[in-house]
Amino acid sequence: YIGGVGGETVTTVYQPDAPEFAELRRKLEDEVPSIMAALGLEMRQLPSLWAADFIPIDGHRSPWVVGEFNCSCLGIAPFFAARGKDMGACSPEDMEAGQLMCNTIGARTLAALELFAEEHARAPQSAARCAEEVLAAEPSLALLQTC
Repeated sequence: YIGGVGGETVTTVYQPDAPEFAELRRKLEDEVPSIMAALGLEMRQLPSLWAADFIPIDGHRSPWVVGEFNCSCLGIAPFFAARGKDMGACSPEDMEAGQLMCNTIGARTLAALELFAEEHARAPQSAARCAEEVLAAEPSLALLQTC
């Protein structure tokens, strides 16, 4: 939506270990395998970068309900200040945190690609070539595009 992409929407970002959401996080982490199975997907198909957007619901059996899952065009939270602007809008602390997040995502994605190559008894190859083979073997992953 344009408000989020352009930066007009005020976004509150909580740390992963925020105590007020500890139970909600635990519940989501416990249920991810069931959600993936319900979607007909294996856990290895879980995108490297994804988010679940929660909506508060009064009078529901759960006070928070997943409104949507996002797995493309996500923002890196520390870079939110740059939405609709440029990276100069980010503080040095946010730049460092955002780069660490990107490095972590990249390292984990590379490890997953290397594991895929090992599992399929292929000789070591570039991550790009392995990614092409992953998409060829798993066409459903083509929906997980980046912006």
